[in-house]
Amino acid sequence: AVVSTQSTGTEGMFFHPGLNKTETLSIWADDMFRSIIMEFEKEEKCLGLETFKYRTPAYSMLNATLNPNNAGFYSFGPNGMTNLTSAVHAPIMLSKPSFLGGDSWLLEEVTGLPPVDPVTMDTNIWVEPHTGLLVSANKQLQINIMIQR
Repeated sequence: AVVSTQSTGTEGMFFHPGLNKTETLSIWADDMFRSIIMEFEKEEKCLGLETFKYRTPAYSMLNATLNPNNAGFYSFGPNGMTNLTSAVHAPIMLSKPSFLGGDSWLLEEVTGLPPVDPVTMDTNIWVEPHTGLLVSANKQLQINIMIQR
């Protein structure tokens, strides 16, 4: 579990050699001011190499009510949002694009967003398991500014 009082994980370029499918990877995400967990999804060819594909699990963006580990990250709002207000001193909330994995009412409140597509809108990494080297990464974040009426 990711704990707010700990800065864990790599910068995301290197992991230990000999990865196995049952372990999770921890990456420090500067723009989120926290560590994030990546879980094995499947084996997949990437750039001609056999890789392990990892993705951020849905529980990583749940609010503190549903995932108490997120309480230290001030995640007391809707599911699918990471509150950066205390870190950046502005009402900034991060989410996946089109509020992927978030509360359904979020998408209903904002017009003009593309339809949710889990294949293209999630954060994924592809790692060569024998060396632990990152082959490719696809980081998807949406910056939201909270405006109260």
